[in-house]
Amino acid sequence: DHPSGVLVFWETMALGSFSSGALYEVSLDDVDRMLGLSETLFVEHKLGIREEDSFKLIQAMAAFANTAGGWVLLGVENGKVVANGNCLWARPDGQPLVDMVRDRLRGMIDPLPAFEAKVFADHPAGPVGVVRIYESSDTPHILLQNGAVYVREVAGVRDATDPKRSGAGARADRHYKAVKIGSRAELLQLTA
Repeated sequence: DHPSGVLVFWETMALGSFSSGALYEVSLDDVDRMLGLSETLFVEHKLGIREEDSFKLIQAMAAFANTAGGWVLLGVENGKVVANGNCLWARPDGQPLVDMVRDRLRGMIDPLPAFEAKVFADHPAGPVGVVRIYESSDTPHILLQNGAVYVREVAGVRDATDPKRSGAGARADRHYKAVKIGSRAELLQLTA
């Protein structure tokens, strides 16, 4: 009785589509699907939020906020959970993950993107931190360390402050060169 489009939509929802959902809707099955996808347009894997990991985490979060939003899985490398209960962010008696991530971002990115975070401590392979970054209407989110504006690409992040040429060779030419924005006029030109 239903048009095929309605059935496809219902089946997608029944399978637990996480790409545009909120963190409270995510199940352990969704976390497993994100692990299996490896890194995509909407999913990024990071080891943690230690200071030495923070630049890549902040870069990924800014890129997600500047494009279509996405998910960062913490305690994950190459699609495998590597975190253990000793991870500072995974301890149930410690500071909430959302506060730890916010503390790491503060003073590093402007403006702060909208996000939420929680630890899936009951994942069979070990605790997995999940950070949901929402697409922002307050773009660009700029890394204060270098003035760069990053955007998300399929399986990667691109520095939008230095546009790359289009075409078949563009992916091979991907670099993470940061260019500092020198004036408000340059920033407005970039956002246009």
